[in-house]
This record gives sequence, structure tokens and C-alpha cells, in this order.
Amino acid sequence: MQRLQFFLSESPWEAELVNDRRLELLREEPTTAPHDGGVIVIDDSGDRKDGTATAHVGRQWLGRLGKTDSGIVTVTTVWTDGRVYYPLHAQPYTPAHHFDRGRSDPAFRTKPQLAAALAARGKEAGFGCRAVVADCAYSVSDDWYRALREAGLAYVVALKPHRGTWARADQPHTPIEAAQALTWRDAKRPGDWTPVERHFRDGHIETWWAADARLGGYGPDSPCRLVVATTDPAGLPEKATWYLATNLPHPAAPHAATSPHSPADLAEIVRLYGLRPWIEQSYKQMATLKRDRTARIKPVQQLRPLEFKSGSNSDTFELVLQ
Repeated sequence: MQRLQFFLSESPWEAELVNDRRLELLREEPTTAPHDGGVIVIDDSGDRKDGTATAHVGRQWLGRLGKTDSGIVTVTTVWTDGRVYYPLHAQPYTPAHHFDRGRSDPAFRTKPQLAAALAARGKEAGFGCRAVVADCAYSVSDDWYRALREAGLAYVVALKPHRGTWARADQPHTPIEAAQALTWRDAKRPGDWTPVERHFRDGHIETWWAADARLGGYGPDSPCRLVVATTDPAGLPEKATWYLATNLPHPAAPHAATSPHSPADLAEIVRLYGLRPWIEQSYKQMATLKRDRTARIKPVQQLRPLEFKSGSNSDTFELVLQ
């Protein structure tokens, strides 16, 4: 692994040029070429790092470890359609204490701001998508929504179930209250809910239930919808219920004909957010590679920025770039 570290940190290459070439090859290859039916998934990944001298280090939430600690967090984007997936861009987050004026410094960027910029960069690089998808960590940033709108990107983002919003006293104030206000009796009399089939990579199919809910400014006839998807509308189980905000218009919304984004039914909203776990899969694969014990590195002159081959015994791996 020391040889790999030296190769990555000391080789005479420009990382951005290598990544641009990798993305170019992905666009040109028919089996990996992007299309407008995929998604750009936003996430961030943190690694623990001691000390204070290293750039980007700070005490912050490290999602991979599930705690606040000293480390480095990198914001990432992945393109996927459920058939193929690959990383697009990455940008380390620099905590505010690294800047002279802290969070008010003009150069400081929050993680949502970095994420929105990376999503726009992916679009500019030719990786079109139906929507940008993210978890609830990004749903609380007005800057994130604004940047995506300015880039002409649709989004499907998770909301925290108990995050409150302004509403009349007799109306729901949180996403979970909005979901509980929907009518449901049973599968034969679903009320406000619509059955949606989810198809998984291993071939199995699950029936979920989805509905448009109303909460404050959210609604099926509003510019931003609240879509709830769950395996059980009666119980709304925590680990099998999604509360999703999206600017993809409802097919019957009055602004559907003038929206910059084509309408999306409930099944499509669920499908799009269901692609988000692919970024977790990419993290798992990289973690597996980190555990490999040796590396075979070819000369820089032979590098070709497309292939990453893993040894069959999981004891070696080879970087094959040209």
C-alpha cells in the first residue's frame, strides 16, 4: 500500500486532466454512455485524520464513522441508471476555521454549496440526468436548492420526518404528520395511496405505496412536491419510509406544461430516489480495495484512465491507465 500511496501522490500527472479523460471515455463507450434517464447522486464521505496542519482537516461529522471527530470530508457525485454507475467529481470540504473570516469569508463554501456546484459540473461535462438525488443532509440548505434551480437541474431529496415547517395550527407541521393525514384502510381500499413496484438488481420485486402529501408550501399542485413512499402506509416504519421533496411537477399540476422539467408520476419519483444507494455500493468497493495487501503498479506512461481491475483472490489489484 505504501507503493500505491507514493504512486497516487507523487506521479507526474494532473488529476483533473486524468479525470476529464476518464469521463470522456465513459461518454464515448456505448455501454457506459450517460442518458437523461439516470441520476446524479450527491453524498459526502469522511475519513478520520489527526493533527491540524493538513489541508481540509477539522472536527466535523464523519458519516462513515457515525460520529463527530477530527477528519477530512469529501463531497462526491456519482452517475447511475441502476445498470451502471461511476464517480464523476469529488471536492474536499474545507471547514470554516481554515478561512480568515470563517463562515463569512467569500471563499468559504458549505457542503451543500459544493454539492450543487459538482452536480452542475457533471451536467456541463455531458452527464445529463433526470434529477439530482441526495439524502436529508442536503434538504435543509436554501443555497443548495437555489444553485440547482440556476443550473436547470431537477432534484429528489429526502426530508427529515420530524423537521418542522410553518403551517396553520390545524394542519400538519412535519413530513410524518403530513403522511399520517393521508387516508388509508388496506391494500384493497388504499385511499390516497398508490401501489408502486420496486425492481431490485437481484431480480426480486417489492410493492411499496406512494402518495403526494400536503405540508406548508409543499403539494401536488405546487412548484415543490412532498412525496411519501413506504412499505406500510398504516405504520410508516422508520427504515422503510421515504419523505421526498422534488421539483418534478405532478402530471396534473397547473404549471406542468410550463415547467422546465417534464412531469413525473409517483412511480418515477420512487425509482429515482431508489437509485441513491448506488453511491453506498461504490464506497463499499473502495473500502474492499483499501484492504488489499499488495499493489502492482504499471509505469505512468502505460496508464489508461478507464479500467480498474481487481485481483481474483482479493490480495492484489492493478491500476491500468494508459
